Amino acid sequence: MKELTAKQQWAMEKMSALSEELMNKETGKGGDVAACRQVGISDSVYNAIKKGTYTGNVGNQLKKVIEYFENKEQAAAAEIVTDRSYKPTSISTMVYKAIKSCQLRGGIVVIQGDPGVGKTQACKEFYKDNRGSSVFITVNSFVKSQRTILELIGKQLGVSYGASSRMWQEIVNKMSDGMVIIIDEAQHLTGSTIDGIRSFCDVFADQGQTLGLALVGNDTIYSKIKKAGLNQIDNRIKDVFNFSTAKVKADDLKLLFPEIADDDEAINFLLEITHHNDKSIRGAKNLYYNAKSQHDVSCSGLAQAAKIRNGLFIN
Repeated sequence: MKELTAKQQWAMEKMSALSEELMNKETGKGGDVAACRQVGISDSVYNAIKKGTYTGNVGNQLKKVIEYFENKEQAAAAEIVTDRSYKPTSISTMVYKAIKSCQLRGGIVVIQGDPGVGKTQACKEFYKDNRGSSVFITVNSFVKSQRTILELIGKQLGVSYGASSRMWQEIVNKMSDGMVIIIDEAQHLTGSTIDGIRSFCDVFADQGQTLGLALVGNDTIYSKIKKAGLNQIDNRIKDVFNFSTAKVKADDLKLLFPEIADDDEAINFLLEITHHNDKSIRGAKNLYYNAKSQHDVSCSGLAQAAKIRNGLFIN
């Protein structure tokens, strides 16, 4: 294989850094596969290039990798970027504490409420701070069966795919007293799937230990459990936390939008957006960055951006 060009070597170094970022911290594995999936290159091809054994056209293979990281750098250098860093708002802080309570007490905790109030960001931050004692997965309408949930949890713990019964036992063996499983968008789970997952909590409870299960999502989670008559689950729920857009405070928005923290008129305008828009804080963020792209985040600039996006925001 020919020696890599400077640009190709740069791309390989970027891949290595991404792989390290995405690898399972418990097992030290899975980083290459996750990085290749994210960038869009075959992990077998990537590993062959890394080892110097690839016999195909290296340039063609690494072109996509170079373009991927160049685009990421351009996006990072762009004048208008969305700040995705965690901000400890009043609601996200309460969600974080609710997950911690679930971890300490064990059993099931339901954390539900309006979309866009900071639940997911709190979940991600908790997992980042507690990787050794937590598992965090996100489900959707296509990823909700017992088998798929076992695979998602098992992947984080380094459990290989296999029969569901074997995976369940290996997951139990990999977990330990005082851990917590966080499932975001849990409203998509079926009753039978939740029932299967709660069995992990039962195993530890039977041994006088604790394992927490935090079900996070919209405000239908608990009602779904009640309507289905799933008493075996309901009886194990320690707490149900509800968070609505009405609980978002002006101080939260000042934390999220420090550039206009001293502009009470602009903050109050965004607060009105947050309280009366089904996208909540997300809607306020979209409006703010639209206004910022027009270089005017004053109240009048925000109002103009809202008018442009008529139908998504209040007038």
